[in-house]
Amino acid sequence: MSNINAWKKLSRDDERSAQKLKDAGYLRGCISRAYYAVYSAATMHMLASGYIPDARKEGPPHGEVLNLVGRIDSISRERLEMISGKIRILYRMRLDADYFANKNVDARMAGTGLTICRSVLKEFSIL
Repeated sequence: MSNINAWKKLSRDDERSAQKLKDAGYLRGCISRAYYAVYSAATMHMLASGYIPDARKEGPPHGEVLNLVGRIDSISRERLEMISGKIRILYRMRLDADYFANKNVDARMAGTGLTICRSVLKEFSIL
């Protein structure tokens, strides 16, 4: 399996995991997996556009994924700006879920994270 296909599979697996975590009441884990689903999808497209990660890593740093504009040549600049905005929102949600124990993470927030995730994955032709 090519590296690009591996990232696509990882993206799909993470989206499915996010849904299962939400259904089981693990809302913080749901948001984390939803973010990593879009991270994997963005990485797949960046690699397909010729991105070369650091020799010690398989994927880009989060900051490079958050700023996709100019990194993916198969998607228009306007669409990439919209996608980057959605990924930024989901990234902030993930930081809250993973690193701030006092932040309230409820079912509505997890549902919003999954909605954003699926919207991005559709833009990237994963779903």
